Amino acid sequence: MILEPDVALTDFVLAAEAGWLGALVSRHGAPAPARRWWTAFFWSVGAGALLGGVSHGFVPPPYGVGATVVWRLTLLAIGAAALSVWGAGAHALGVGNHAAKAISAMNAIARARSRETTPSASAGSKSTRW
Repeated sequence: MILEPDVALTDFVLAAEAGWLGALVSRHGAPAPARRWWTAFFWSVGAGALLGGVSHGFVPPPYGVGATVVWRLTLLAIGAAALSVWGAGAHALGVGNHAAKAISAMNAIARARSRETTPSASAGSKSTRW
């Protein structure tokens, strides 16, 4: 039984479409650097949508360790999509590899800082899914 069929099925259709577009762009897209960014964008959107469909369709409350893993992977895929669209935008604006490298470096710094400030899982928070 699918828990939220409308949301889950929409996510699965989006995952299939994004995967198809990613495959098309990887074969017939723009020049190599921009093509890599756009391919990464579509495939990470597809992964996020697929994981979101699993989360919305098949993970019932109360949310345990498995649900937390699926949800965090979903959020990572969405973050990868955001990063890759910034890189693709840098190429579209003509600033090329330098801006893309700067965006990647800023992302790495932000991730490192968020790990330093994130409270540990043993702090006693039971009610959150993430």
